[in-house]
Amino acid sequence: MVEVLRARIRTPWPALHLLTGPAGVGKTVVLRQALAGHPAALHWDVPPLEEDGALEDLDRLLSAALGELPSVRARPDLLPLPGAGLRWRERLEGALMALGARGEAERGPEGGAHGGAGVLVLDGMGELAGARRHLPDEVLELWGEIRDRGLPVHLVTTWRTPPPAEWRREGEPLELSAHPFRAAARAHGARTAEEGFQRWAIFGHHPAHLPRTPPRGSHAGRGDRVGPDGAALRDAVVERILTPGGDLHDAPLHRLAAQVQVPRRYLEILVALARGASGWGGMATRVAGGAGNRLAPYLRRLEADGWIRVLHPLDGRAGGRQRRYALADPFSAFWFGHVLPIRSLLHREDPGRVWDRHLAPALPGYLALRLPELARLWIEGHATERLPAAAREVGALWTGDVELDVAARLANGQVCYGICQGPTGEGDRDPQPGPGGTVAEDVALFIELERKMRDVRWGIGREARAPLVFLARRPSDELRRRVARTSLGRILTLDDLMGELRP
Repeated sequence: MVEVLRARIRTPWPALHLLTGPAGVGKTVVLRQALAGHPAALHWDVPPLEEDGALEDLDRLLSAALGELPSVRARPDLLPLPGAGLRWRERLEGALMALGARGEAERGPEGGAHGGAGVLVLDGMGELAGARRHLPDEVLELWGEIRDRGLPVHLVTTWRTPPPAEWRREGEPLELSAHPFRAAARAHGARTAEEGFQRWAIFGHHPAHLPRTPPRGSHAGRGDRVGPDGAALRDAVVERILTPGGDLHDAPLHRLAAQVQVPRRYLEILVALARGASGWGGMATRVAGGAGNRLAPYLRRLEADGWIRVLHPLDGRAGGRQRRYALADPFSAFWFGHVLPIRSLLHREDPGRVWDRHLAPALPGYLALRLPELARLWIEGHATERLPAAAREVGALWTGDVELDVAARLANGQVCYGICQGPTGEGDRDPQPGPGGTVAEDVALFIELERKMRDVRWGIGREARAPLVFLARRPSDELRRRVARTSLGRILTLDDLMGELRP
């Protein structure tokens, strides 16, 4: 994505670019990397302020970066607009003219690496629309004039939602979305299914969290093979997250501080959700003073900014109040749940020692929390690899007496019920007695799943009801035999979920 945008803004003719994607997906990071080293680029990260505050912020940026702006052509045909309409136009037109002239000067007689064009970035057209309702229309009208005059300048805009139709007709779209979990694991340097699960669970699928250089020990480099002790994972976490100055060390705090003015209550909510998805009752016990609707505005803001997502049970009424809240990216869960609590130690102790003493022992339990999410993602995108049809709906069940982390209805009508076991057999399930004594722990898990399938009402009456066991460990022979006796049961290991990670 960075290279695509960089190539587009290197052309010497005017062009409008529309970078779209949900909040928190990494649009700003892509812009910064694409513009790195460009001598005639100006990136305005639109602040969430009212019109006067946003205009003052733009004034400060233009004054510091461009100095005195060139005079713009008078427009007697424009009627005076209420508020700051003409002031916006004068500043944006002056900035585009100044950047175009600077880009042309940098190009020289033999061209240049940056295409001889300036670049103005308006990072947050939605925020601009909030500051001044008609401003997107005014900016688009101004751009049409800049284009007709042939000024060598690019205008890059970002949008959280699809731009208006008139913008899409005029601009070149570029959509940014979260990486699929398998692609993210591969980009983070994983070679095996176990490594892929671990790296996805820690670094997530956010484009901003992908390494800028091939990770040590990845298939992108030579040598430095990953050993069974997980040394390469340890090195990556220490270098990027635990070491002060690492690119992800304080990244969540910086992002949150840039979005909200008083982050304390938001931090409390994010830390609470790092322990797992929660509804109103759970939030009230995890967050001090969280009872009632006092958390509602904070949750809405976190959802709008891409921090959290709202989950609804498959066995609940659409739009009902049985919703749960969950962090949108695994990296946020790892950072707020495990890094933030020991962050002060990182300034006194060796980061590698902090990993060994505090994070590595907690890793199996953390991975167990992430496995249900991975299982649901697998059903959404890869069900046909092991199941008879693609998924029609995927989620979880929790409104009745039975809770299941994974449930799905396939396109052929088959209903699937899933249960998960992490790398250490996480969970409080006691082994069930069998003819030869106690059965294997994963068999106890399967017995529990069968019991829940008998009790659950969702999907009842359908003959095709499949039990799915998701394991982050090798299944026992006893479990294999037991599942083989069912017609639709499946054991799904990390090899199934992560697929082939080698290129």
